[in-house]
Amino acid sequence: MPAQGWSAKGGDLDALDKKLMPKNKKIQTIIFILILALIPYGIFSYVRSLINTPLDIEIPKEFMLGDAKIALAWTDDNTGENLIIQSDKKTYLGLNQIEVYFSITNTTKKTQDADIVFWVENEEVKVGEIIKLSEDKQAKLQITRFRQGSGGQANSKPVNDYQTNYGFQDNIQSGQTNYYRALLSYPENSQGEFFIEAFGNPSPALPFARRGGGGEAAAYGHLDPYYASGLVGYWSFDGPDMGW
Repeated sequence: MPAQGWSAKGGDLDALDKKLMPKNKKIQTIIFILILALIPYGIFSYVRSLINTPLDIEIPKEFMLGDAKIALAWTDDNTGENLIIQSDKKTYLGLNQIEVYFSITNTTKKTQDADIVFWVENEEVKVGEIIKLSEDKQAKLQITRFRQGSGGQANSKPVNDYQTNYGFQDNIQSGQTNYYRALLSYPENSQGEFFIEAFGNPSPALPFARRGGGGEAAAYGHLDPYYASGLVGYWSFDGPDMGW
């Protein structure tokens, strides 16, 4: 009797194993498929992280324009940026127009066909000319008025909800710094902040600059200088930084 009881119990276990075997194989198959699917994703993520790691390069602090040396004295917090924008001043003074010298350094490991955008407070503030500067020549770039919109991309920084913009496109090689001069005009006795943004390719900026749900640019840069007509409002822009 004990032997028969043991045999019956063993038979029940064998039947249970046979019943569970197809289910176990199905689970194993699903796990195997998931592993196969995750391996390429892991490789892709690793390669992408290598590509997105910024180059360890020195950012130029000045450049020569003919016999003149232009110092790039102003840059802001570059956290999360890999298109590093610098300008020759933080605050520009002029009766009704200023010249803005600025540079963009591509610290990514890819060439960027970048969209560069000036954001200004309203239509009274204008960017009338943008010149690309190099040692042997100067080239006037075509200005594009991007379609207005707000919202920004996933990795962009605030531009005070400005809607008025002027932009251009340029190619920036990996590890390269491009230099520019922009002419910005505004009404007399006025003051304000303006922004320069750079979006790398694939860029969500054109033709829908900073529209909501625009995704994330492959490379990005941001700068926030100021302008003032003469000394109007000079002390209102971070007074301690003005050397007074």
